[in-house]
Amino acid sequence: SSDLQKEKRKKGEIVKMILPPAVMICAMVAVSILMGRGIYVLISAVGMVMSLVFSITTFFSDRKERKENEKNRQEAYSNYLLNIRKELNEAYCRQKESLMYHNPSVSEIMSLADESSSRLYERAYIDNDFLCVSLGFSDALTSYSVTYQNNLLDMDKDELKKEMLDVVPEFLSVKDVPVVIDLKETHLGIVGGRKETVNCL
Repeated sequence: SSDLQKEKRKKGEIVKMILPPAVMICAMVAVSILMGRGIYVLISAVGMVMSLVFSITTFFSDRKERKENEKNRQEAYSNYLLNIRKELNEAYCRQKESLMYHNPSVSEIMSLADESSSRLYERAYIDNDFLCVSLGFSDALTSYSVTYQNNLLDMDKDELKKEMLDVVPEFLSVKDVPVVIDLKETHLGIVGGRKETVNCL
C-alpha cells in the first residue's frame, strides 16, 4: 500500500542521514586510538556527534511538520470534494425531477385525468416540448458536464486523486429516467400485431 511505501521511504532517509557520519565517527575514534592523537580527533568526533544530533532533531521536526501539512491538505481536499459532490448531486436531482415531472408515467397521467388536473393541458404547441413523448425508462446523459484537471494532483498514485476519480463516474448519467423523443423532428414507428399496436396508441 502507499502508506507502507511511505514508511519504508522514511526509514531509508533516516539510515542515509545517520550512517555516513556514524561511520566517520567510528573511523576517527579508531584512528585516534591507533595513532595516539586522541584529543584532537576526539574533539572533531564530538563536533560531528553534535552535528549528527542536530541533523536528527531537524529531520524529526521537519517530519512532524510534513505530517501536519499532509493532514491539513487531506482535510481541506476532502471538504472540497464533499462540496463538489453535494453540488453535483443537487444538479443530478434537479434534472431527474424535471424529467419525471414533465414526462409522467401512464399511471400518473390516468390519475391526472381522473382528477381533471390542469396539467393535462399545460403543454401548448408553442412550447419546446410539444409533441415530445416518453418511450420508457433508461439512463440518460446529464445536462451538465463534469470536468477536472488531470494535473491537479502531481502524484499518479495519490489517494486524493483516486478519490476524485471515483466521484466522476457517479454523475455522468441520470439513472432510470424517461426516454423522450420529439415527434416534430423524429419519425416514430410501432412494430407488432394490430391489437398490440392499437393498444400502444
